[in-house]
Amino acid sequence: MASIKSSELITNEDGSIFHLHLLPEDLADDIILVGDPGRVETIASHFQQIELKKSNREFYTITGSYRGHRLSVISTGIGPDNIDIVINELDALAHIDLKTKEIKAIGRTLNIVRIGTSGSVQADIPVDSFVISEKSIGCDGEVLCKQRIGLRPSVRRSFYPALPMDPLCSPPLCSQCRSRISRPPV
Repeated sequence: MASIKSSELITNEDGSIFHLHLLPEDLADDIILVGDPGRVETIASHFQQIELKKSNREFYTITGSYRGHRLSVISTGIGPDNIDIVINELDALAHIDLKTKEIKAIGRTLNIVRIGTSGSVQADIPVDSFVISEKSIGCDGEVLCKQRIGLRPSVRRSFYPALPMDPLCSPPLCSQCRSRISRPPV
């Protein structure tokens, strides 16, 4: 197995990943990302059980259960640079043994949904619209970085090309939006 240099994968004294201060067992497979740390508490207020609260800087995580389903809610702070940090560290938690710094033969599959706000760059999408994305495209140096550090192709491919939304996820999301707001999602 390929090993990752300590300078490329920084961990804290307790063995947790550097920015998020999480251990692999702290993280649910199903994750909700939000920008604002205040939204973490808002979403987690619906949990029936809280098992973990950890924070560092703008990164705040609560893991718990909602209707018997284990979830993690994590704040990213503002901007794509912070989201990049969070996604990289989630990837490491799922695919790298933090003690040996070796890539796991079999990693975890994480299901990530982002809930938040964004500006609009299209004139036909008015301010305050609800948007449900069908695809996600990584337009940064992520792919090149993963190639340089030698992550296996299946991990590298997860960021490029565009990842489609799970077809089972889109109709329920649209339905929930329609039932809670006066205007349909874009």
